[in-house]
Amino acid sequence: MLAVVIFLLIFLLLFVKKAKSQPNYDLPHQIHPLAGLHQGVLYKNEEKTRMAYDIWRAEQLVGRYGGQCIIFARFFTGRDEVAGMAKNLQTNSNTASIGAIVKTRESADGHVAVVLDIQNEAIYVVESNYNLTGRITTRWLELGDKNIIDYLTFD
Repeated sequence: MLAVVIFLLIFLLLFVKKAKSQPNYDLPHQIHPLAGLHQGVLYKNEEKTRMAYDIWRAEQLVGRYGGQCIIFARFFTGRDEVAGMAKNLQTNSNTASIGAIVKTRESADGHVAVVLDIQNEAIYVVESNYNLTGRITTRWLELGDKNIIDYLTFD
């Protein structure tokens, strides 16, 4: 009996390969750092679940290459209407809301970011190319910031 157990252990060690976990963003068929990024966070309120998921997803992407701000915002939100040049993006609200695109005048070509959270008269955003590096960053912006133009909301 002992011989059978030893044989099985040796067999398992030598011939059964352990599955390796590989993050989805390393797969060769992925074309954007957002592709395949998933996390399970559940609240009783669906809006809070979405907000927690987006914040988690954004913070996982910080430092990665995201490209131009408008392209990143389109991929992050999944909204095709977020396209063109940031300075030409059509807005529809002067009030911040979670999930909206904030349009700013922070460069000659304009700049956009995705609103993740609103607290104490400030918005928490995720963006790409803010420092002209093409990298993804997060930051807090005061709601009264002179560079904020307006918002594109998706209701």
